[in-house]
Amino acid sequence: MLEPIYIEDLFKVLGDFVRYYPATQYRCQRPQTFAVLEEFKDLDTPNLMKTIKDKGKVYFYSREWDKNNLNNSNISFNAPVLVAFNDSSTVSGLFGNKGQKEAATVEIAYLDKYDRECANDPTNNDPCKSRVRNEIYKSTLDMLKDLGRYLAEVKYYVKDGKKFGLFHPSVIVAIGEEGLPYDSGLSRQWVRGINSGANQQLTVEKWDGGIRELYGHFFTMSVPFSFCNTFEYDAIQNKIIDKG
Repeated sequence: MLEPIYIEDLFKVLGDFVRYYPATQYRCQRPQTFAVLEEFKDLDTPNLMKTIKDKGKVYFYSREWDKNNLNNSNISFNAPVLVAFNDSSTVSGLFGNKGQKEAATVEIAYLDKYDRECANDPTNNDPCKSRVRNEIYKSTLDMLKDLGRYLAEVKYYVKDGKKFGLFHPSVIVAIGEEGLPYDSGLSRQWVRGINSGANQQLTVEKWDGGIRELYGHFFTMSVPFSFCNTFEYDAIQNKIIDKG
């Protein structure tokens, strides 16, 4: 049976995209933050509604917070920001015991800050702050295209005969695990999942939510995450057993 892949695996891969993105000349050329949000208005807070309980979890990574040694009293973030929303889930076989399948609808947005004052200052030549909105729209769309290619290249790696997890090959190198083998079956399962159905042709839309002068693009995808768990009730043990 194939190993279940869960929505947290997707969030972990998205966080890795930000955390291990190569250094660039200018900050606006590199993702600075990843966050799983409940709604867009969370962007209008100094910490994206994150708490110290998000430390080390797949739902939040801030380069700025990381540089500040994950200071509990100063949870902060910078743009550009990659955000994800788990809008809904569809579960088939929910009330059966012969296998459940789940598909989550996930909205992914890449947003950057427009500095209105600097953009209108003819003496300001800062390559990030002097950008007009059309330039931000172009750069955020380009980044989402890069993200799409990145997701398609992710593989399921194995270490010491045990499943190590989903990683992009560049991340494997960055964490010092170059040369690890990957499971081709699980890797294909991941690619089939993100490239299934309507995901083969997504509409990428502009986003101008009027929040913190953030502009960018977003798309919505539906991905199957877990497969074929079979549960049985054991009357002797008086508990539900996952038979795989």
